[in-house]
Amino acid sequence: MVRSDLFRLKSMWGNYSFNYVEAHANGRSGGVLSLWDPSSFVKSYTYSFDNFIVVKGTWMVNNCNCYMVNVYAPQSESDKLDLWAQICGFMQAHEGKYLICGDFNSVRCRDDRMGSLFSAMNARNFNEFIDNGKLIDVAMGRHKFTRLSLDGLKGSRIDRFLVNQEFLDSFNDITMEALDDMISDHRPLLLKQQHVDFGPTPFKFYNSWMNLEDFEGVLKDSWNKADGKVTHSAFVRLKNKLKLLKTDVKIWRKEKNTIRNSDHINKDIADLDQRMISNGSDSGLADQRKNVVVRATGVQQLT
Repeated sequence: MVRSDLFRLKSMWGNYSFNYVEAHANGRSGGVLSLWDPSSFVKSYTYSFDNFIVVKGTWMVNNCNCYMVNVYAPQSESDKLDLWAQICGFMQAHEGKYLICGDFNSVRCRDDRMGSLFSAMNARNFNEFIDNGKLIDVAMGRHKFTRLSLDGLKGSRIDRFLVNQEFLDSFNDITMEALDDMISDHRPLLLKQQHVDFGPTPFKFYNSWMNLEDFEGVLKDSWNKADGKVTHSAFVRLKNKLKLLKTDVKIWRKEKNTIRNSDHINKDIADLDQRMISNGSDSGLADQRKNVVVRATGVQQLT
């Protein structure tokens, strides 16, 4: 790569703080270029092939050793089959954690295309490659297609991220988005690790609880308890009291439900007993009574 090419990369990257590896163009097929931030990913070895590049190294965020594979698949279906076999063969010879990305020039199903011909053979071959490599197709958000024609009438999802389970074990909560783009006919793909936390389960309170005769006593007893934490902050004391009150109300409600369920079960058994006395020997009623008792006690074998 000449200096002018490095300057163009710097303009795209934003600075010269990057490492790269390239596979030169082969005939009419364009080359492949992988760039990375050396402070985030430390290369240990690279492998360059006609249609894909493999960079082995350590992802510093969690000290994960993995293989980063950048793919640009050819148009010919027979050449694609050779490429799929070559990638699978490399993975078998070099076991580890794999992140495979790029332009696969293939779709997985009919819904991955719009306004263009769908090849069932192409999809079948690509799906077999994913299955043979034991790869997982990372779900994509924001946009449905990664490549669009200029008029927007033709679209396809030929760009994607594929990972194996070993990689997911180190990088869980992975999400991917197809970003907006006006310059290229391919949308940039953003893979990120994003933990979704909806916060603690909200505490539910029903006004009907205030009509129960022992509810007021539960509130008073809980509020008058010492929280066991000595503090001079009125705000902290209030927070601790509310936290303790929440716990006591949950315990009271659970006990209340247990008593109510017990009363309900006892009533069901009593009703069944009365019906059996009135109807005499009835195997159907006997089975119902047995099932009620089993559900209440957890005992599976009754004699």
